[in-house]
Amino acid sequence: MKATCATRAAAEQELTRLQREVGENKHPKAAITLAEAVQKWMEVAELEETTRDRYEDLIRLYILPTFGDLQIGRLDAELMERFYARLHRCKHLCAARPPKTTCTSR
Repeated sequence: MKATCATRAAAEQELTRLQREVGENKHPKAAITLAEAVQKWMEVAELEETTRDRYEDLIRLYILPTFGDLQIGRLDAELMERFYARLHRCKHLCAARPPKTTCTSR
């Protein structure tokens, strides 16, 4: 993260604020979205064709609708636990849903 300050005092104050963010794990870790990170990973991942097809389906159906616009640095364990709980509910609630559609259970 960058910041520009007009005075040394303002710069020291900004440095303290940035250090506090890092200490509280609130700083942005990357300036890309999860969708961008997944796309970059899929471009270089060495996967069998059937595995790639399955991953692409899972990404399209579950990951991107939920986290696609999320800045990668904001992804944390709590979000993942809630997402996993939602998928677990969906397994039961969406069993009759036709394949290739987005899960919308909450």
